[in-house]
Amino acid sequence: MGDDDRGDRRLNVAVHEEVLGRDVRIGDGTGPNQEFTLPVIARDAESGDRVPAYSSDDGAVRRVVDAMRRRGWVLEEPRREGRETTQWAAGFHRGDESVVYTARTESAPESVCRAALRAVRSGEGGTDIGDGRP
Repeated sequence: MGDDDRGDRRLNVAVHEEVLGRDVRIGDGTGPNQEFTLPVIARDAESGDRVPAYSSDDGAVRRVVDAMRRRGWVLEEPRREGRETTQWAAGFHRGDESVVYTARTESAPESVCRAALRAVRSGEGGTDIGDGRP
């Protein structure tokens, strides 16, 4: 997978930290000023592995769904919004709350990531992520 296929990198980092509960280290790991070395690469702080492309990879986004399930959230399967559109919608709900946190984006994995962040942040008094920011 090339760098162009990594999806929204800020979103991937936010999901890794907030949904999967993992710390992230930014940098490529070479040199004393790795935060400023190009290309800037986000890595799991413990394992050193590159942060997965959750927002663009169907396999990686399954880890997001599994993490949400462990938190008690149930995924409402991503679906296309209309026949003539590229917009996708995904949502999560939990228990008796019957509140659905949805996100509409250009891809199913991105919709799942944004909905997962919205759901996780809902319990923390966080901000809505529907405005294009992670």
